[in-house]
Amino acid sequence: MDANPAAETFAKVGFGLARVVGTFEDWLSLVFAATVTLSGTFGLVARASEWEGETPPERAIIVIWAIGWITLDCWYTARLILIAVRRRRPFALTAACERWMWPLLLRPVVVLWWLGHFIVGALSAATLHFLAFRNTAQNTRVLDVLMAAGFGFAANGFLMLAVCAATRSARVRLIVWRFRAAIDIALAFIGVLLSQLVRSQMP
Repeated sequence: MDANPAAETFAKVGFGLARVVGTFEDWLSLVFAATVTLSGTFGLVARASEWEGETPPERAIIVIWAIGWITLDCWYTARLILIAVRRRRPFALTAACERWMWPLLLRPVVVLWWLGHFIVGALSAATLHFLAFRNTAQNTRVLDVLMAAGFGFAANGFLMLAVCAATRSARVRLIVWRFRAAIDIALAFIGVLLSQLVRSQMP
């Protein structure tokens, strides 16, 4: 029985669009994850440069921050770049799933570390969506939406790192990964809703 040409064309178009969106998501998540890592590195260097004036508790925080940043964030960014070079998509999911499982006592710390990253990324995305729909300038609005998407995609990667640090279950990991679009839509909806609420309160 011959296949329906219209259905085949529709399937090809859908597949092509999915690849385009997936490629956009991969590279944008890499760029913004690297941006987060670089920002944290600059902050760490700035704090370390004031080492002599820091108290012992502050020095301990700097040391813990440095260890976590090097073993977690720097590793993640380097791994994303390597995966991108090898074209192993999706970048964020591949990097998260290939990370070794931490010892049981350290897993809650690692999960909280990445959940903190996820929360910061998600709040940044929602805030930028909020700003995008408050701005009247079209070019500024486009830039805000693009940056919101980047932080949202990066946040999804951080969430997967937390999930993969918590469980070895491939089923759980895949379920969470498939819900990332719902997370992105929810962040956009929150930003738009807040912008409309603020606008309605303005005289």
